[in-house]
Amino acid sequence: MFTLVLVGRDFDFLAALFGLYAVAVYRSTREGWIAYGVVCAVTAVAGITFEVLHGNTDVAPLAAPPINAFFQVIVLALLVVVIAINIGNRRRYLEALIERAGQLARERDQQATIATAAERSRIAREMHDIVSHSLTVMITLADGSAALTATAPERSADAMRQVAETGRSALGDMRRMLGVLSEDDALDAVRQPQPGADDLSSLVETFRGAGLPVRFRTTGTAPDDTGQQLTVYRIVQEALTNVLRYAPAASTVDVVIAYSPSKVTVTVEDDATVHTPAGQGAGRGLLGIRERAGLYGGTVESGPRPAGGWRVHAELPGLSKDGQSMEEHT
Repeated sequence: MFTLVLVGRDFDFLAALFGLYAVAVYRSTREGWIAYGVVCAVTAVAGITFEVLHGNTDVAPLAAPPINAFFQVIVLALLVVVIAINIGNRRRYLEALIERAGQLARERDQQATIATAAERSRIAREMHDIVSHSLTVMITLADGSAALTATAPERSADAMRQVAETGRSALGDMRRMLGVLSEDDALDAVRQPQPGADDLSSLVETFRGAGLPVRFRTTGTAPDDTGQQLTVYRIVQEALTNVLRYAPAASTVDVVIAYSPSKVTVTVEDDATVHTPAGQGAGRGLLGIRERAGLYGGTVESGPRPAGGWRVHAELPGLSKDGQSMEEHT
């Protein structure tokens, strides 16, 4: 532009307008206005310089004197920048919508992954509770039956009947779970309530039938929440299964459950002086107990007793009427 001014030619402002349009569309509104200010300043200097050097000669864009041409270029640049900013804003808005849609899709996939992992963990806990408990009881009963075959055939037969009953019960639980997981069989799956506080006595009797000397005692009233009742049931089930598996020589196994409005405590301890090494297990049982208790904000402690034996102690906060733990209300 300045070269043309020096030689006395018209302003070459079209290139500046195209550049101004590109900045406002592809950069930002702020940068568009800055470019507009630069164009105005350059045009003003070029107009004044042309008038000083060549007098009042008419120049583009509308064959007017330099000062008038200067204002014409400013007005044209203003129209260009306003149109370009409008187009650029719409372009940036569409890009923001596309980016937001992509972000929502990524968040949805992440939530689906988290939900899938949580569901897999829940299914793994249920499968472990069903399979581990049932197989441990069945193996113990089968070993006892084999030992009593020659000396007490009637007791051996009773033990084998308990093995069959335990196997049928576990098979039924497995079918119900797999039926719920299968989309085709979900409607045909047999539905029944999950075990709760009322089923603890029968659970203890199962272990007594397997030869475990269990003493069972409860105090207070069980909570109405079925999920917390299931958690208590599974904790007792897993703890007794571990005693049967690792401490079959225990002479006393105490199960004490205390219900109160503020908390629920579950204690399972045995007096076995020798425990079978836990290398044959995967440690999923105690991990499942902690995960179940953690869902209700509870804690689990497990370890050897000072006087010998093993102790599992779990504490769950009491639930209010709205289903939240009492700790969340304090």
